[in-house]
Amino acid sequence: MFIKVSKIPAAASVVMLFLIITPIVSGVAYIALLFVVCVSAVYLIFKAKALKKKSWAWTMLGIAILYNPLLPIRLERVDAALANTIVACIFITSLIKIREEAETKSLNMTLIKVSIGILFLAIIILVSLYCYFLKQGRFS
Repeated sequence: MFIKVSKIPAAASVVMLFLIITPIVSGVAYIALLFVVCVSAVYLIFKAKALKKKSWAWTMLGIAILYNPLLPIRLERVDAALANTIVACIFITSLIKIREEAETKSLNMTLIKVSIGILFLAIIILVSLYCYFLKQGRFS
């Protein structure tokens, strides 16, 4: 089974967003992250517009603005980790939501979507709590 070419930008963005959270990655990788995420978001804007999914196009426009490499928005490390986690979850969701209408829906796909949604909610809540406690100085 081959991965569709249209899913590669979103998958690359997810990998970059999760890698950048680690403290190993620094300056040049951050610029590469901005570039990859911005280009992927712009690509998904056009794909979402072609599929008439306006809410996804607007979401990807917001991500493209947030991660643009020309005028980067600087966030504290804790806030950036939270933003990267949320945006990674959005890109993973886009792999499922922004797809051709020819792909059929089934009960299994609905169950997978609900499971992924619950998992993402748990991840976002846990990362939010971690960032909150990190800002309070409890883990320092």
